[in-house]
Amino acid sequence: MCSAGLAAAAGASRRLSTGLLFLAGGARSIDDFKRDVSEYFADYNLTPGEMQVGFNALEARMYGKHARPGARICVIGCGSGRDLLPFLSAGHEVVGIEAAPQPIEALRRELANRGQQAALMQGFVEDAAIPGAFDLIILSPQCYSYIPGADRRVAVLRRLAGHLAADGRIAISFLRRSGTWSGMGVRLAGWSATLTGSDCPWEAHDVVQQNDIGGRRVLTFEHFFVPSEVEAEASRAGLRVIDAEVDDFLGPMTIVGS
Repeated sequence: MCSAGLAAAAGASRRLSTGLLFLAGGARSIDDFKRDVSEYFADYNLTPGEMQVGFNALEARMYGKHARPGARICVIGCGSGRDLLPFLSAGHEVVGIEAAPQPIEALRRELANRGQQAALMQGFVEDAAIPGAFDLIILSPQCYSYIPGADRRVAVLRRLAGHLAADGRIAISFLRRSGTWSGMGVRLAGWSATLTGSDCPWEAHDVVQQNDIGGRRVLTFEHFFVPSEVEAEASRAGLRVIDAEVDDFLGPMTIVGS
């Protein structure tokens, strides 16, 4: 077979594989995706070196502007503490919420070793009992992108807005899209969801990712945004954009408030 024929066959194989992946994802429920994302992050950043990396440059710039001294801060998707520990060291009161149990336990041990305290809860942002009001609520990198459906994301933002102190702010990091999208995969996932009765909504620019964790296939849901889409969802939740930055390497972050 000539090189052009091989390339065409390889392309057809990739399209078939992607189509089957979206069909499988469409048959899954929201709880299925929650379980798999929790499993996907079970072993994430558990070594002391990974836990203590601290803020990336974008986070340092944005949080430096919007976390006033002595602020009460909630870090959603805190994991093992990479972006929670620096706030404690700076003297803030911090609450951490994380879906996967293993990182939370690793963070508890690290805090005990440091002689520091933070309220830690296991759960998803949609369900966790958020304690009190905060000056800054952070949706850690990609957390917002793991929530299926614009309506559900808007509901999360409304819920978080109800936990903002006066002049409080929400920091949203998200997966940014670029280039062209055919939309065929999402159409296949939507068809599969309708056929199987799945409760997971499927919209343009949703993606299914396959990951191998301990020999088991784990499927995760992700939504890719342009910044204006995040702004529109925040507006639906009664919030306005206060600050925004797009870093070509580190990704985008949007700060919203009431």
